[in-house]
Amino acid sequence: MSTTKKIAITIVVIFAIAAGALAVQVLVMRMGGGQNVSTAQMEAYIATMSPQELAQVGTTEEQHKNYAEGMKRLLAVAQQATAEGFDRKDPNTADQMKLQGDIMLAQEYQGWAQRNNKNAAVTEDENKTYEKTHPGEFDKFFEHLSKNNPRFAQAPPEQKESIRKQYNELMILVQRAKEQKLESDPGVQLKMRISKAEAVVQPYIQDLQTKLTVPQDQVPKYYDEHKGEFEQVRARHILISTGAVKGEDGQSKPVDKEAARKKAEDLLKQVKAGKDFITLAKENTDEPQGKTNGGDLGYFSKGKMVPQFEDAAFALQPGQISDVVESPFGFHIIKLEDRKPAPVEDVKQ
Repeated sequence: MSTTKKIAITIVVIFAIAAGALAVQVLVMRMGGGQNVSTAQMEAYIATMSPQELAQVGTTEEQHKNYAEGMKRLLAVAQQATAEGFDRKDPNTADQMKLQGDIMLAQEYQGWAQRNNKNAAVTEDENKTYEKTHPGEFDKFFEHLSKNNPRFAQAPPEQKESIRKQYNELMILVQRAKEQKLESDPGVQLKMRISKAEAVVQPYIQDLQTKLTVPQDQVPKYYDEHKGEFEQVRARHILISTGAVKGEDGQSKPVDKEAARKKAEDLLKQVKAGKDFITLAKENTDEPQGKTNGGDLGYFSKGKMVPQFEDAAFALQPGQISDVVESPFGFHIIKLEDRKPAPVEDVKQ
């Protein structure tokens, strides 16, 4: 997995607006529709998408239409949120928007480098040079990160140093992207616009939900018309952990990450060769509960899992197996068991 993918999972929460779908719909209706996105912009935007992202768009005309409409709604709400100052009311929102944009731009540089046979890797010397020429930048970033997520405030020194390295690599990739003028590409501009919109919409929706009351007798009708927005999936997974383990001396030691990756890849080959997924999960997963239930995670909706895991799971159809997926917990192999609309009672809540 790319550095930017890792840092996206490690240090940023990708906001979901599904929980505020009813309030968003009311707002968009009040505004008279969403933002205009030209055909040329959409074509350029699609050209920047990875195969996994394309799978989420779908293949049918109806799926394409729904995706485009969802994008327009998101941009419309983000425009209104910005007009009301939600990009400035909370400094954390502004920081989040910048980070989202930086991650997106760095990912685009990596894609550009791959298409042009360039080496996108950041060397250790480059990392150290960035640290020296930008003193205090990471510490300020990490301070804000810890305020938003207490888990990072309690991070051990080795984890903080790992995040420091990833942050420096991210910013070096952003510099390279700007040198190649990738920001001027219409598809990249739209992608960054959407990424930043996701950051500003979340606090706006939270504020909106305190002010809007949706009559309960309208929920079933809306639910029937928008079941796809409240979908749940049931999945199993095999986890090969990359978390620190205790050595014989009782001290925590990092796991050999490449060895963990190789083990996950070997297990994926066994699954594709026809070996029983449940048996492999019980014998190999590092998730304690998975050793007894065959990696069964039950049903879950969007926003319940870390983003990379969620994206991979919702891109699958029942019976399909994912490639090896990396998350902050390690490497996963995911099998989708079922998809279904969430119960209307969950929507009412």
